[in-house]
Amino acid sequence: MASENFAFSLAIALGLHYLCRLKMRILIINHSDTTGGAAIAMSRLMNALQEAGHDVFMLVTKRGSTRDDVALLGSAWSRWTNRAIERAQVLAKIGLKRDLLFSIDPATHGHDVASHERVAWAD
Repeated sequence: MASENFAFSLAIALGLHYLCRLKMRILIINHSDTTGGAAIAMSRLMNALQEAGHDVFMLVTKRGSTRDDVALLGSAWSRWTNRAIERAQVLAKIGLKRDLLFSIDPATHGHDVASHERVAWAD
């Protein structure tokens, strides 16, 4: 009985060891790659995962670095038009009070992340 438990435990340990060594393709999606606390945390996470041997890529809507493993989501034109449409909707709702214009973010117009090629690439 003891030898069976040991064999089972050994099999589990070897399986976990094998799984930890698998190389994964990881996609991180964030607003920015350099600005703000989330960007710093994601950049550190990305570096640690790459040091562990994984393929990591980051999609952002605001790019501040020149890293090859970071890409912009959408075109500059689509980002500008989405933002302009959202601001126009907010202005209409708040009665043209400019002091409240950027205090509300309805998130009604954004980017279709699911159709990006890197989503299919990731594990």
